[in-house]
Amino acid sequence: MRKLVALVMVVLMAFGSVTCAEGIDLDGMSEEQLVALIDDARLALAKYHPSVADGTVLYEDENVRVTLVGAPEVDDYDSLLLNVIVENYSDHNLIIHLENTSCNGWSIYDSGVPVPANKKAKKTFDFMNAVIDAELASGEDVQDVEGELYYFDSDTYDNIIDPVHVTWTFG
Repeated sequence: MRKLVALVMVVLMAFGSVTCAEGIDLDGMSEEQLVALIDDARLALAKYHPSVADGTVLYEDENVRVTLVGAPEVDDYDSLLLNVIVENYSDHNLIIHLENTSCNGWSIYDSGVPVPANKKAKKTFDFMNAVIDAELASGEDVQDVEGELYYFDSDTYDNIIDPVHVTWTFG
């Protein structure tokens, strides 16, 4: 936890957002103070990630494009839903997966969506129990979703790309 705080402080200092970080005594801070500091740093960093809206390309490379459709939603089963269009330009049947996922700084369940080779698909990243885990009342409460995105061949289970860190900031 302290290493994460130190890393966040270094990043903030690099962007000029913190002017007096050298006087912070991390060892003397309570867990509540550390959590508050991390939350403040996360919100400060959010301004360096463009805000995503309907139609924003969330991820793209030579094989895949993932585009957001609409705004984040919550359903009656306490899931956070991100509706997307996934375009698979490869000759592989793929599963696009998000792991080590968080919403508003809270750890949430991972999610994946399948898409056949050389096809487009309307899919939903369904993060089960995120309403409870991330303390969401509605989709409007979603500030950010962060995780490691990768995809693999759904027939052979071979990874096509290594995980790529993504942060999607809403609002």
